[in-house]
Amino acid sequence: MELIVISGFLGSGKTSLLLLLAKTFVAEGRKVAIVENEVGRIGIDGAMLQAEGLDVREIYSGCVCCSLRIDLIHTLLQLEREVKPDVVFLEPSGVAGPKQIKHCLCGYGGNIEKQTFLVVADAKRLPAIRDFSMPLIHDGFEIADVVALNKSDLVSAEQLHELEGRIRDINPTVEFLCVSATTGFQVDRLIKKIQARAPGKPDASPAEHAKGNLPQAAIFAASATIDAPVAQAEQRVSEMLQDLAAHLKTQADVLIGHLKAILKTEPTGYRVLSVTTVNEPATLKGRLPTKPITRLELTVNAIVYGIEEAAFAALCQARFEALKRSLPGGL
Repeated sequence: MELIVISGFLGSGKTSLLLLLAKTFVAEGRKVAIVENEVGRIGIDGAMLQAEGLDVREIYSGCVCCSLRIDLIHTLLQLEREVKPDVVFLEPSGVAGPKQIKHCLCGYGGNIEKQTFLVVADAKRLPAIRDFSMPLIHDGFEIADVVALNKSDLVSAEQLHELEGRIRDINPTVEFLCVSATTGFQVDRLIKKIQARAPGKPDASPAEHAKGNLPQAAIFAASATIDAPVAQAEQRVSEMLQDLAAHLKTQADVLIGHLKAILKTEPTGYRVLSVTTVNEPATLKGRLPTKPITRLELTVNAIVYGIEEAAFAALCQARFEALKRSLPGGL
């Protein structure tokens, strides 16, 4: 089977791009499976992909490079033996170190005929991360086979050229392509680049990794049942995420990974709201049925750096409880 690891900093659009790639492979008649690694017990990206009809296996409670290495290997072996996919996409959590992910796959006992490390970067947000030496940024570019500079339609050609130069300073030989997961711009070319890569298995010897250098992430996840019209729920959730982002930006040295929420209905309707920057509305993905709906399942998942987890949890919980109180029937 072919393994495609899609990594990148939080909020870069990995799941959106994965969805486009997976659907394309399915349309070509290839059997696709997806392994999603969610931090915390409540995930959002896996739920969105499942709602799109894709075969998703989820791994929780950490990053695949640490205590969940055994779970990852077990999941891949189980997929290989029971599902027999042609292609497996692995999307590690946004807090997983790329070198550690590669280390996890060293000596894998299954039959991986071809392996590609695809790193997704946010062209609009990346310039604000001035220091590319941060391990989650630098290591990804260093070990990448292909870099997809996402949201490239939102920045100038000059900015794209500068970003490519900075990335090539880290990895001069990497395959590089500007894309847009929202519009589909050059996604077909990205697929051709991946398909054109020569076969290659995971290294048999451990890869170099620097576990101790990873920044500590503060994580919050919670869920509730909401009885409210869809439009009202979307507005209130968006306001909550934006308010949280604005508050975090007032604190020194805080870096937002992502602030996400998903509103789900049975059987497959969903709407994902995501905030990564201040003073911008939440981005929306997915669709909900057109018929009137009042009961929604709400899940919130947030990851930031530079703040104590207890303090972050208190900030999020207070806003989450206020959100439920503001909507009728928040349970």
